[in-house]
Amino acid sequence: MTDLKNQCSRKLIELSKSIESSDKSKAEKKLDLSRPTVDKYLSGDVFKISTATKLIKFFNGIVNKRTKELQNAEAA
Repeated sequence: MTDLKNQCSRKLIELSKSIESSDKSKAEKKLDLSRPTVDKYLSGDVFKISTATKLIKFFNGIVNKRTKELQNAEAA
């Protein structure tokens, strides 16, 4: 179980590099989490795997969308 927490922790730390304050606010509302909880998980402090996976899915979507937008802008 700890290995899974560590994997989630590493992924959230990686994602945090591409997350803006407005993204955190959206996660709070959509996932019904407090800002301190969102910040805690993005710093790698994972308590519940279920919460971590929800945040990973949410923030992965945002980062993937931005990556595609950047690729389209570079291709233009």
